[in-house]
Amino acid sequence: SSIALLGIIAFITFNIFIANLMADSMCTPKHFKTKEEKDSEIAQCGHRDGFDDYSRTPIEFVMPDGYVIHGDYSLNNPKKFVICMHGHTSNRESSLKYAYSFYRLGYSLVFFDHRSHGDNVRDYVTMGYREHFDALEIIKQVRAKFGEDIEIGLFGCSMGGVTSLLCVN
Repeated sequence: SSIALLGIIAFITFNIFIANLMADSMCTPKHFKTKEEKDSEIAQCGHRDGFDDYSRTPIEFVMPDGYVIHGDYSLNNPKKFVICMHGHTSNRESSLKYAYSFYRLGYSLVFFDHRSHGDNVRDYVTMGYREHFDALEIIKQVRAKFGEDIEIGLFGCSMGGVTSLLCVN
């Protein structure tokens, strides 16, 4: 019976350790890519093919809690926009491979780094839940900047896909 009790204690301890390890890796990514690593990744995947056809303009979105989200926009059609959202542990650069397709279809683009990603201050990540409130605020700020009558589409991969789905009422 003492061996069974030790086995149960070991099992519980192991599960607590694994749960904490998983939660820590989901909330605070250990490795954020440097600019050189991002550029190398983009060059290897060919994500920049054709991206010299337009310019990206940096933009900052200030959230109601004061957190600043860094992004870029590229104007094409001033009335049609697509907001691209990246996945967990990635950044707005990873959206370029999709953004170019939308740009070729005539859309203006907005892409940004989620909280705790890319150029933003490190914070915890909620895998789309809190991030969708940021995205809704970004939509409001894009409308304020480019016009209330613009059409906005949302596109996201992985965590960005969850974020965009949570924005739809």
